[in-house]
Formats: sequence, structure tokens, C-alpha cells
Amino acid sequence: MSRGAPLPERRDRGRTFEQFAVGQRFDHHWGRTLTEAESIAFATTTMNASPLYFNAQFAAAHGHDRIPVDPLLAWNIVFGMTVEDLSFQLAGAGNLGYPVIRFLRAVYPGDTLYAESEVLAIGPWKGADDGGLVHVRTLGRNQRGQLVLEYERKILVRKGRR
Repeated sequence: MSRGAPLPERRDRGRTFEQFAVGQRFDHHWGRTLTEAESIAFATTTMNASPLYFNAQFAAAHGHDRIPVDPLLAWNIVFGMTVEDLSFQLAGAGNLGYPVIRFLRAVYPGDTLYAESEVLAIGPWKGADDGGLVHVRTLGRNQRGQLVLEYERKILVRKGRR
């Protein structure tokens, strides 16, 4: 009995620790447009109690033309765009921390988000022989090029095979 097409061969994706350099920049893939349905679903499934993200009258009373996207959804979308370039080759605990997260401008359904990152620092991590620390800053912009969020992330990235 056939179970369908065979799985494709595993390809190494992402970068190993040695492939990062301070000052290196990445324009992450093609961007992502957010919809109203996913915005409301995110606010509801994460039990966000703020009516700003699911009540049009409340949003209007607080200066919005329409219901804005929960900033954590916008952050997750931008973060997701960075994974293949920055953290596909995680080692050990992987994500070590987010020392800075700033939400700078409201995002609305229909906005398309884009991500770019810069490597701020690289180095060893507490005796981790299989990986090293990569510290990056990521900027999220909308389709008009306006900065909507920025964050820093510390990642434990796998070292290349020796």
C-alpha cells in the first residue's frame, strides 16, 4: 500500500554560528499581509481581554479608524519571517532572550509586514560547545516603509560540523 510521495531529502537550511558576522544585515523573505480574520482569531484564542483588538466602537473611541492588530500577532509574524535566516540552526535552549521589544506604530488588517535584521554581537555562550551566541536587532516595517516594531533577540546557534 502506497503512502504517497516519498519525503524530500533533508536540506540544511539556515546558518551556523560561523556564518554570522557583526554588522551583517538580512532582508528577510517576501513579507506577509495580515487579515482581519486572523487578527480577531489571535486576540480571541490568546484570551486578550482588551476590547481594542475585537470591538470596533471601542477602537474608534480610542482614536482608531478600525480595529488594530494585536501587537503580539504583528511581532510573531515579523519574528517568523526571520527564522530561516537567523535561527533555523538552533543549539541547546535556542532562544536565550528578548532584551528589547518596542511596538512603535499600530498595525491594521490589510497591512503587509516586512522584516530586516542586523547582527549586533557574536560570541561564546556559557561553555556551550555545540553553539555560540548571536545577538540581533530586527525591525518590522509596513508596506509604506514605516517602522512598526523593533526587537533584539539573543540566539544560541549551532556550530558547523567539524
